[in-house]
Amino acid sequence: PVAEFAGSAQFLGVAHAADGGLLRVAFSLTGEHRFGAGVADDAAFAADAERSALVVARQLDAHVRSYAAHDGAGAWNAVRADAVLQAARAVLALVWRETAQRLRAQAAEHVGDACRRALQARIDAQPPRPHARVVVVAGGGFDASSRGALRVVYVDEHGRAREDFSADSLRRGDAGPAGDGVAALAALLQRRAVDVVAVAGMALQARRVFDDVRALVDDHCARHGADVQVTYADDAAARLWWDCDAARAELPAMRREERYCVAVARTLQDAPNAYAALGADVLKLRLHPAQRLVDAALLLPAVQRAFVNVVAKTGVDVNAAAAHPHRAHVLPFVAGLGPRKAHAILARTSPAAPLESRNDLVTRRLCTRCVFVNCASFLRIRPPLVDALDATRIHPQDYILAYKMALDALDIEEDDDDATATGRRGARQRSGPARYVAEVMRSAPEKLDDLDLVGYAEELKRKNLLKLETLKFIKHELQHPDADARAPYAPPDDRRVLEMLTGEVVGETLREDGSSLVSATIVRVQPRFAIARLDSGLDGFIS
Repeated sequence: PVAEFAGSAQFLGVAHAADGGLLRVAFSLTGEHRFGAGVADDAAFAADAERSALVVARQLDAHVRSYAAHDGAGAWNAVRADAVLQAARAVLALVWRETAQRLRAQAAEHVGDACRRALQARIDAQPPRPHARVVVVAGGGFDASSRGALRVVYVDEHGRAREDFSADSLRRGDAGPAGDGVAALAALLQRRAVDVVAVAGMALQARRVFDDVRALVDDHCARHGADVQVTYADDAAARLWWDCDAARAELPAMRREERYCVAVARTLQDAPNAYAALGADVLKLRLHPAQRLVDAALLLPAVQRAFVNVVAKTGVDVNAAAAHPHRAHVLPFVAGLGPRKAHAILARTSPAAPLESRNDLVTRRLCTRCVFVNCASFLRIRPPLVDALDATRIHPQDYILAYKMALDALDIEEDDDDATATGRRGARQRSGPARYVAEVMRSAPEKLDDLDLVGYAEELKRKNLLKLETLKFIKHELQHPDADARAPYAPPDDRRVLEMLTGEVVGETLREDGSSLVSATIVRVQPRFAIARLDSGLDGFIS
């Protein structure tokens, strides 16, 4: 039944095989498939098409048949029946073509949505620590002929590489009393403020590196009372970025191995931005088994909706994006912007001329008022220079509600001076109502719990303003201005680590029921078993 294709990508495979001449696709209204010995395929398809046309003709016969009693009624009925049958043949051909196109489009839409959800699951997560300073230790899969097998890079909270070195080992006793690289990593941890040490790699040797790094970091924390998190890091974005033209242009003095480490650190710090930096190469990620069957021009917009959804949760620090261009890749995905408008904002914003408030977007003519209304609540000013609300997700159109809630929470009557206090370019100063918002956010957020938001919403409803949900949202933003709506960070699980280090995917290249067909090399033979090694480096036992 055609309904069996709903909610799956199966028809894409069928259509792809048909395009390649591997099979023929036909639709039927009878469900009879008379293929067999002595019956040619063309004849079987033609016979089934004729039966389907007869089904339609019989359904229409009652509507065209004449029940008159004159002598010519039977002849006319035969003519009508033949005309209906010919029409059914012609129309069904068009119907089947349209059905195939719709099934293909629905399957492509299903794959696009599945890819969007898969990408969103990767980027809709908080970093391990806010504003994390990261040391990345990468090993396995690199060329060790000149500078050692391991690369260590320190990346500051802005995503800039500050220090790096190479080593052959991080295990004590492997090369001298301190071990090659052990002293260098220990010195780095003491010299720099480090929040996270991430381990990544392209071969199974990275598991040993992880154990060595964790032992060194645990010893450092015990000696110095530090709190440093050790984790595996997902390197899917790094593998696509480390040797691309954009990476070489941004970090020309670095070898590609160090660029790989920088990309791993940036993914930990800001996953949406790191994946957005891939551009159209994001489709090279393994997001769905059938994604290669969908036209990239159709798939890319569907996948990029993941960035729009996540940016709507987090917002974008526009001044940070202007100061550090590598942090600006998510700006085009702000609702109401896009590549052209985002570039226009960045071109006229810099560390020397930062945005002091959201109103600067209009007063400095960085965007039109219509665009401002669409994007303002997603563009954050951090730290806020004029109004504390500029660092939240509250829309400027609702600032007056936030001011009123802050005044009521502090039990202060608004006076004319507070209502009209303005500063340079018309921006509100902290001497106005904004200062009360800052006071509530800083020292008395619990007072907002005493407000009767339902009563206030009813008052606004009488003015044809439906604002109850907006008032609840404002209260949440004032009480939790730095809250991250994304899921808490979770280190890659064992399956993801296996895929990262070996390229093997449980359920695809390897199946738990043992039904996978793999090629391997026998590396050792014993009387009772043999050890085989897959191309990915995994060892298997043959009994």
